[in-house]
Amino acid sequence: MIDADVRELGRVSGPHGEVVLRRRTAEDGTGHLELIVDGVFAMDDVDTSTERALATEALARCAGTELRVLVGGLGLGWTAATALADPRVRWSTSPSCSRRWSAGPATGCSPRCPPTR
Repeated sequence: MIDADVRELGRVSGPHGEVVLRRRTAEDGTGHLELIVDGVFAMDDVDTSTERALATEALARCAGTELRVLVGGLGLGWTAATALADPRVRWSTSPSCSRRWSAGPATGCSPRCPPTR
């Protein structure tokens, strides 16, 4: 991918240091989100299959009709969104920057993972 544009969508300082959300767009118009933590590339959404598989496989091993699930760490919301797609999971929370961004630029999160302002 040859970059045509890199745009900062959000920046938050917190207990994990500075977290930056960017959108990288190629000359052909395709793009993806990137998460940068303290100046170091952490992840992107080019391929979210492992994040989704983590939630799917974990929930496949859980019995019950109402589950309490903790998805920890910084991310773009794909693991949480996949967990919340299971009707047995009733609620989720995430770091404030992830919640804020899930309402806008990082839309992988479910409406059941409410954003904060």
